[in-house]
Amino acid sequence: MFYRSLTFFTLLLTSLYAQPNMAQIQQAVSANPALLNTPQAKAAMAEKGVTVEQVKQKLSETGTTVSTTEATTESAQNEIDMAETEQKIDENSATTDEVVPKENISLTKRVNPFAYKTNADLKNELDTKQQSLITTKLARYSTSFFANKNNIDISSLPTPENYLVSTGDVIRVHVYGDRNKEYSLTVKNDATVEIEFIGPVKIGGLTFKDAKKSLQNKLKAHFKMSSFNISMSNYSTIQVTLIGDVKSPGIYNLSSFSTVKDLLIASHGVAQTGSVRDITIRRGSKVIAKMDFYDLLFKAKQFSTTLLKQGDVISVGKAKKLVSIDGFVNHAAIFELNRDETLSKLIEYAGGMKPNASKHNIKISRYSQNLKTEVLTVSYQESKNIKMKDGDSIYIYPLDFTAKSSINIYGNVIRPGAYRIVNGETLNKFLSRSIKDGYKKFFLPHTYFEYGVIKSYSKDLTYKSKSFNLANVLNGSEEVNIQANDELYIFNQNDIYTSSYVTTVGSLLIKSGKLNFLEGMTIEDAINASGINGVVDDRVRVTTYNTDNFMPKTTFYSLKNEGNMKLSAYDEVEVYDYYSKHILEPVSISGEVVKNSTVYHEKGMTLQNILDIAGGYTKKAYTKSLSITRYYVDKTQTRQQKIITVNLENTQAKDVILEPYDEITVSPILGWGAQDYETVTISGEVNNPITVKYGKGMRLNDLLVMAQGLTKTAYTKKLEIIRYHIDKNQTRQREVIVIEAPIKEYANITLDPYDEVRIFKIPKWGEKWSVTLGGEVKFPGTYTIDNGEKLSSIIKRAGGYTDNAFIEAAVFTRESIRANQIQQYNQSLSRIKRQLAVFNAMPANSKAAVGSAATMDSLNEVVKEAEKYQPIGRISIELDANLTEFEQSPFNVTLKDKDSIFIPGNIDTVTVFGEVFNPTSFVYNENKDSYDYIEMASGLARAADESRIYVIHANGTSEPATSGLFSSSIDIQRGDTVVVPIYVKEYNTLELWDSVAKIMSSFALTAAAVNSLGVI
Repeated sequence: MFYRSLTFFTLLLTSLYAQPNMAQIQQAVSANPALLNTPQAKAAMAEKGVTVEQVKQKLSETGTTVSTTEATTESAQNEIDMAETEQKIDENSATTDEVVPKENISLTKRVNPFAYKTNADLKNELDTKQQSLITTKLARYSTSFFANKNNIDISSLPTPENYLVSTGDVIRVHVYGDRNKEYSLTVKNDATVEIEFIGPVKIGGLTFKDAKKSLQNKLKAHFKMSSFNISMSNYSTIQVTLIGDVKSPGIYNLSSFSTVKDLLIASHGVAQTGSVRDITIRRGSKVIAKMDFYDLLFKAKQFSTTLLKQGDVISVGKAKKLVSIDGFVNHAAIFELNRDETLSKLIEYAGGMKPNASKHNIKISRYSQNLKTEVLTVSYQESKNIKMKDGDSIYIYPLDFTAKSSINIYGNVIRPGAYRIVNGETLNKFLSRSIKDGYKKFFLPHTYFEYGVIKSYSKDLTYKSKSFNLANVLNGSEEVNIQANDELYIFNQNDIYTSSYVTTVGSLLIKSGKLNFLEGMTIEDAINASGINGVVDDRVRVTTYNTDNFMPKTTFYSLKNEGNMKLSAYDEVEVYDYYSKHILEPVSISGEVVKNSTVYHEKGMTLQNILDIAGGYTKKAYTKSLSITRYYVDKTQTRQQKIITVNLENTQAKDVILEPYDEITVSPILGWGAQDYETVTISGEVNNPITVKYGKGMRLNDLLVMAQGLTKTAYTKKLEIIRYHIDKNQTRQREVIVIEAPIKEYANITLDPYDEVRIFKIPKWGEKWSVTLGGEVKFPGTYTIDNGEKLSSIIKRAGGYTDNAFIEAAVFTRESIRANQIQQYNQSLSRIKRQLAVFNAMPANSKAAVGSAATMDSLNEVVKEAEKYQPIGRISIELDANLTEFEQSPFNVTLKDKDSIFIPGNIDTVTVFGEVFNPTSFVYNENKDSYDYIEMASGLARAADESRIYVIHANGTSEPATSGLFSSSIDIQRGDTVVVPIYVKEYNTLELWDSVAKIMSSFALTAAAVNSLGVI
């Protein structure tokens, strides 16, 4: 359907754009999508039942590749050069108005003759019915003929017998028989040709027939036993003159074999106003021929067989009457008419009307005496008497929507569409004729025979509807008139009522829900159609609305006995799970049986039955008795349980009847644990630590072999055995046995069941302690140390101090100290952050009561600074340049793993840190105190706490900047750091201030080590 629609649309665009191909259609629509909204395009799409979106989609998907085949022969080649024509002739494809069913009517849409249409919808519908004059750019009908470049090898054509031989012609003579010779004879200026052994022979001016005879006579005299074949191999060139209303007048050099047709093709035809029906040939002072080109185009007559001669003058006159015809004709073009030719002749020249062209209202547009335009409307019957005038334009319209002798049938019929009716025929007669082969050949299933609608176009130009009973029309009890253009609507029952259905419900149905209802449908049909997954209970619920008052009524049926009960439309059928009403009650057995099992209780089930299901007892089972846990409901409707001990020595298992939910437990033989064999275990420094089954008389050496021997790191002088025993109180006790013996004696050590042997590792194997020594020592680096090694020892191993060492500022750090400091540091930092969060959450008046915003800002500054410097775990020490004396110093500490010692080079600076305007380092001056350096740092900042200024010395110790209220500032040494802390107002918690103090001192100490001594 899409491709038919596209074909129709192609034809539509053809009338607009003069024969476009599919690629041109795609390009045109892509460049101007509004083309699809024109009335003509909408009419075409409505005719084919497609939408604008569908056409766009199909145009985007469809590609057309045009392949051309070049036809070649041995001696001729024709080429059509359309680029040289002004416009190709518009050849609109004919369409038919056959009365056939339309293929575009979709039964998936509900038929509704009363569907609401907006004003815009109605206008669009009228647009499709309205006939607009669609003009195209037309070309002269003869134009394409002159586009044929007749590039032909003249010598390949047969030479006419009346052809006059002239100077320059080349004649081929083939002598065969007793001789075999070939001559190429050129006619000279004296009209002769030279033949070997014969001499000159005059043939110029003779016809080709006479020239052949003359040559044969001359040749026969010399070649008496031979035969001859004489032909023209090349023709001479003539020069003729073309004048008049042509595109390219002038002098043309042509083959002497040429006619006027060849000359016009060579000159690209006549001009726009030139005549193809008034062409003359002048030879000397005489007119030797007059030609009408239409004799060839329309009558297939030979056109001017007169061969042109040297010096001929061909004259093309001006066309006297050029008339265009467009619309629904087979060849719309501009035609040249003679004086007496009429509109009828013009239509004949245009190939006649298309099958769907209208013979009424033929439109003639005419220029009257160069003063005005006139429009005439005539019928085809008048065309023989209407003479055309120069410049007339004729337009042939198609048949309009009223020119139909058919009705359109929509809806529930096998072949919807247009159907012919006989004049005066009623709907009764039409349907009687249409259903002569039976209802099944015309109507679709579920046709609604109680209702139909006819939509008619009345004389007052409005649409009117009339409803009827289709069954009454068919049986003749109701007569309904119809007329051409009527729309007949036949409805499906589902158009009037919703589709009848039956609903199935139930968890066991594979696909429950609505089923299509058919007359005679039973309960069993509905259940089987939905599919069954499980066991369905015999009891089935059916709720029907087929009652006197249309109210639901529920009935329960037996599926087995009443499954063939017929259902009504809209009934609901519900099935139930058999086991939801017949509950499966479990019985279980566990313990010392082959397979713990839970099965559903069966009537009369015995203890022996479930023992068989569980595979019987295991070897460890205590078979003299077992316990059954039995459940029951007491008088208070409470579930209770009781334990029943079954003595199997007195009672057989087959005589014990089980009840639903019984739980049977088979116990193991007393003293037999979960594991039924004894083990020994070995771990530690063996290649394969393992637990193995104990064997009587097993020795330690046997276990070592099973463990694949000792590792290289095994300590062979001592091992440990953990041994278990049961005491008098039946309590399991553990005993640790330490064996100190050489490995050769392991073969004599006997093991007991459940012994656990442990092999130790050689002491200190794999333990490696190291410390890092950096800065001003001769050999800085990481050193491995022994347990108990002193600081003085590692300094000696590093080659001692360099000459530049500033030992007073040595930084000694320990990992354990650092970890502890970081923990306390973070705890203090967390306290401050919590206090800040509490403060920030307070209302404004509460904040004022607690403290100023400046105080909180100060705490925020503390947090920011604290996050920059994490504790490094520094221990304050005092080194001595004399390492021998330092060995006796209390600062000669014992080293631990990951200790770090950094000895900076000579330092000649003092650093001011904290709340000053320019915190930086200054050159040391022994005459200056801490306050002098603060002044050098531009003095205290606004947030400084002047009362708590302190000094951190190079060795890590610290003290207040003044020793007392009336004391002077302490001495400042090289490498010292003066710390000016932030001032924070004390307001409610000493704990907070303790945290602030710890934080400030810690990060100040770290900052001093980092900034002044360059540790990190």
